[in-house]
Amino acid sequence: MKASGEDDDVEWMLFAVCFGADGIIAGGKPRCVIDFSTTGPDDAIRMADRFRAAGTGFLDAPVTGGVPRAREGKLTVIFSGPEADIALARPAFEAVGSTIVVIGPNAGQAQTSS
Repeated sequence: MKASGEDDDVEWMLFAVCFGADGIIAGGKPRCVIDFSTTGPDDAIRMADRFRAAGTGFLDAPVTGGVPRAREGKLTVIFSGPEADIALARPAFEAVGSTIVVIGPNAGQAQTSS
């Protein structure tokens, strides 16, 4: 992680929420985490590596469509990750998105294409 700048502060907070003493991993063992944000491929790869090291799946899934389409469940979801994680998370994607695009098996691929 980097040490200064607004983007770096956001990255630090994201890692703290996920991997800190009171974070997602410490609070339980989720089977898979879906990252719906647009962070860039490097962050997606780092997050995937950390979650997988903790035994948790990770899907890189940036969305487009804005608030009105989100409220209607009509976002476009672009995602990448291992097939087992995709199968587990597909109901969540279908709940928020009307267009669902699988890019590939590797974290960062969806970020690169969005």
